[in-house]
Amino acid sequence: MTGRVFRRTFESFLGEDLRSTDLTKDPNFAKALTNYQFAEGASIKGISGMQVVAQSGGFLGLHNYTYVDATTGATREEMLAINDHLWKLKSQVLSVTGGSNMNHTVRVNSGTATYRMVINSGATPYTFSGNGYIDLGTGLENLPFTVEDLRAAIDANATLACALPSGIRFARVNGTQTGVSVITVDAGHNYVVNDVIVFWDYATSKLTQRRVTAVTGTTITFNSAYGTVNVQDNQVIGPMASPAACIAINDAYTSTSSTLSLTFYYWDAIPFTSDCFTYSQAPFAALWNTKDSAGWTHPCFLNANNVCYIYTTGVGFTDYSHHGYPHKYDGNAVYREGMPYAPQPEFVSNAAGALTGLYRYKQQYIFDDGKGNIIEGQVNDFPLEITLSAQIPTLRFKTAQIANSEAVGSVNGVQAGVTTITIFANHFIRAGDVVVFFDSLTGAITQKTVSATTATTFTINGPAVNVADQAGIFKSPYTGMRFDGAVVNGIQANVNTVTVIASTSAATPNRVRVGDKIFFLNTKTRGLDSRIVTAVTSTTITFSGDSASFDANTIISSGLYIRIWRNKAGGNLFYKLDELANHYTEFFTYGYAVGAAYQDTKADSALGEQLIDNPLDLEANIPVKARFACVHQGGRVLSGIDAQPNTVGIYSTLNIEAVPLASNYFDVPSSGTGGITGIASDGDDRLAVFKPNAYFDVTGFLEDLAFSIRTVSDGDYGISSHASLRKINQKIIGMGKLGLLAVIDGQITPILGNAISPLILNNINVDLTRAIAANDFTSESYDIYIPNNITLASNSSLSNDIHYSLDYKNDNAWFSREFPDSMEPSGGFAIYGDVQYVLSKSFGTGSRAANPGNVFRRISGVTTESLKYSFNTLPHSTSWRTAWEHLDKPSINKQFLEVRIFSLPGAYEQKTAFTLSCQVFRNFYELTNDGVSPSFVFNGSTDFEATNKVKSIKSRAIQFLFSTSGYGECPFISGLEFVITPSYDEDDLAK
Repeated sequence: MTGRVFRRTFESFLGEDLRSTDLTKDPNFAKALTNYQFAEGASIKGISGMQVVAQSGGFLGLHNYTYVDATTGATREEMLAINDHLWKLKSQVLSVTGGSNMNHTVRVNSGTATYRMVINSGATPYTFSGNGYIDLGTGLENLPFTVEDLRAAIDANATLACALPSGIRFARVNGTQTGVSVITVDAGHNYVVNDVIVFWDYATSKLTQRRVTAVTGTTITFNSAYGTVNVQDNQVIGPMASPAACIAINDAYTSTSSTLSLTFYYWDAIPFTSDCFTYSQAPFAALWNTKDSAGWTHPCFLNANNVCYIYTTGVGFTDYSHHGYPHKYDGNAVYREGMPYAPQPEFVSNAAGALTGLYRYKQQYIFDDGKGNIIEGQVNDFPLEITLSAQIPTLRFKTAQIANSEAVGSVNGVQAGVTTITIFANHFIRAGDVVVFFDSLTGAITQKTVSATTATTFTINGPAVNVADQAGIFKSPYTGMRFDGAVVNGIQANVNTVTVIASTSAATPNRVRVGDKIFFLNTKTRGLDSRIVTAVTSTTITFSGDSASFDANTIISSGLYIRIWRNKAGGNLFYKLDELANHYTEFFTYGYAVGAAYQDTKADSALGEQLIDNPLDLEANIPVKARFACVHQGGRVLSGIDAQPNTVGIYSTLNIEAVPLASNYFDVPSSGTGGITGIASDGDDRLAVFKPNAYFDVTGFLEDLAFSIRTVSDGDYGISSHASLRKINQKIIGMGKLGLLAVIDGQITPILGNAISPLILNNINVDLTRAIAANDFTSESYDIYIPNNITLASNSSLSNDIHYSLDYKNDNAWFSREFPDSMEPSGGFAIYGDVQYVLSKSFGTGSRAANPGNVFRRISGVTTESLKYSFNTLPHSTSWRTAWEHLDKPSINKQFLEVRIFSLPGAYEQKTAFTLSCQVFRNFYELTNDGVSPSFVFNGSTDFEATNKVKSIKSRAIQFLFSTSGYGECPFISGLEFVITPSYDEDDLAK
């Protein structure tokens, strides 16, 4: 070997290769490429940094809900997060006035590792407490510097003014308080009865919501039945609690007018169905309470039918609660999907009238979610039969909330103000049940969770209740559905704002919300009518569209009504008789109004449309508990059924929120590989069903129940986590025990993940069941995070976690990711506004212990490139460990003379100034470098190369570790070149 050898890697980067040995690894691969990605061309550059989005939430999942606006036809999106409730990311603006030519900057200060805001008049900063800036902190402190603190600091300037944004509620806690349902606050709060307060509970480490039941100048009270809370002194309640550090990084000095607008984001509560509100279980309490348990899985969000469906684990909760059943968010509220199976109508009495013959009656529950979906429950199979002779019947109809409820006990004696109710022996009530009964004092249906039982008593959670002798106690299979409404207060004509009984009413509280589609008897038309609600107060409901007229005590129902079917005298066919708003606080709907009696006076000739009932094998049964679902062939498919681990359910084409029990469930072959762990659509005619070590190809048309099941693999390739499944370039990609698996057209393509498969194979330290991934189309990458299994979700140990990104536009190159502990995406990813968001749900030590469940967004939209590169307020970091270079002759010593880095961005690419520190390793030994640390410095503009000589030591192989760790630095690397000369004659190794 003579002369000098130039070994080059010029825009031929292939990512990481952990599979090949140091003897055979292609030099275009790397042993590690951490926090790199491909630039717009074939160079590599550091990934952009991230900034905290809003207040901490203790969140467990993140999702971008997209839907079509019914008014404009435009596609909209909302960012959702979940703990034991559902939350929505909202924005608000702080308006700064009083100055001139105002502008502002928000930047990380490297000296303090905090954000600083500067507000200028032109180029001259205003002064705040003697400083030309306001320190915003990190946003991750136990009690962060909040938007309210920022507002007060600006408002304290003699020149500037900054008022509380219009419509925003605010309070500040006065003194640390533990286990309270009355929070003492500073004077000056603006909360009122019926508001929903949102705040951080420092004991449970999650964002919490409560509805206000009473206020004074220094207290806020809520219903203790929903559980007490824990707050800290000086803590802010409401949107203004969001950290000021969430205000986006900004570098513009552009002069504006005399008003400066500062946009901030905050998490707001999404209302949940009111029957959940009346007892102590939140809609997703099972998801939250079992987050550290074996068998927990990530929540599954699914956009379909213009709403968002939510599937969660229901481990450890009674069958009669709503936990584990599929829920939906319709853009207005979250509640359990589906409609109850209707019971038989009930006969009350007869009166003289015009009907003669045998009459049969059926009923059906209908729900209109306001997003174009009409959910029809199953009509009762066995009709009520009445023989009439010149008569009219009076009927009553069980309300949806107790439809087909099971009677499990009977009250023994009148009891008032009790939490332990005496009942007759031989009852069927068990601890953990959700029971339904009538409160004899308030006159309202009451639902409670049973905490304990004896042979003749049961004890409930929450405040005392009142029951009558012999009153029935029921268990309802339909808890969690949407049963809300109001009752009209007095006769009103031609109005768009109707006065209703107050929300504080014990018997008929106003539970209507803005955005609801309400149903009621309009006395102008004498028929059931509907409107969209635009505003609500405790005692009024305002709606859009035409005015309406109301009788006193008219029932208003949010989305839910009862359809009544009847035959013609002696006939067997059924026709629509009438429709009534569902009474939301009673066992029965008696008519259009509270206290009214429903009398059937309609002649046969006046009946409406004919009932086309579902076939017996396609009845509208509500879905079973399931952990995940996918969209396939225009409908939905669910699985992850704990009680039936090999089963897949097909949603009905006749009713989009029903899965017929008799026909629409099927099993894949049972084997020793466990239950189903993921499902995905593999094109128009294929459904992929996975177990941890198996894959089944279901071919055919599910809606016709005409399909076949083929076992593609059993005992080897499979998927461990549904949350890792993503569709990319027509391929289904997910993580299994043998590494990344790709499926297309019923065929397996395992080679896609071979480069990093050693990280997965036989790795006992990772929990594949909690792997979670995202398709980040903004960078054309598949990002996956796999936590360790040494400790479960709440622990801070991240040393064994796996976080990688697969660049699918450039030869499927793998890049590793390493974020600060507080930012590792253990809760997953979402793309919102074409920007990636990540959720770190790990608890931990220090500031992380107080602030789990933070959401961060990629920094974008700044003109100064360097401002993109920080991990919140921590330095940006990258590392590149090259493959060992030995010129394919590992036995021969060589002398490595120089190493050169090229940085040549294209015409549309940007780079910053950066310095690569370098460590040199020799002879396949990576634990100790050779003691020399050259640096490669680029000024960000004119420098296109940097060269360093290598220490003159003969070695058989050499490796370089290039790294950056600094604020505003982003390496941009187009090529690497070695200059090497041999030092031994190949033909005489003794020389």
